[in-house]
Amino acid sequence: MTTASARPLMSRQLYGARPSAPAPAPARRLHPRIREGGLLVLPAEPHQVRVARRFARRLTAGWGIDEECLADLLLIVGELTADSALHGGTEMSVRIWLAGPELCVEVTDTGAPSHLSGSAVTDDGERARRLELVARLSDWCSVDRAPLRRRVRAGFGVVRCSEG
Repeated sequence: MTTASARPLMSRQLYGARPSAPAPAPARRLHPRIREGGLLVLPAEPHQVRVARRFARRLTAGWGIDEECLADLLLIVGELTADSALHGGTEMSVRIWLAGPELCVEVTDTGAPSHLSGSAVTDDGERARRLELVARLSDWCSVDRAPLRRRVRAGFGVVRCSEG
């Protein structure tokens, strides 16, 4: 009897719902064409860039992506996570997914910008260079800014990866 009354209380504490409230709707897939994907959330710190690249390599290992395409992906992930680590907030997330014939990357940093000192601080020119490099490697690139959040997305066709 104690267990039965503890469950609703625990649900209310964890999910913020009242016992009489309807259950939340199941999560929808973002896009019906998404075949594979993954998400990694890290502290926005320069030494985490290597972790993000390793995540990208391991995630895409079974996707049939050739080495040239994988090199582009790893460079994009490295540049965007380095930018987030140096200029962004306190946390960054890396999302990679395969949607139809397109490989997509999203790096988001959130939180108040950290104030790094010394050689870790770079100028706006380097930030622009990073985004220009990502734009050249990808078929499309977008930047979305909001208070305490910045998201950069890029994508390129997997078809070109298998071309000679």
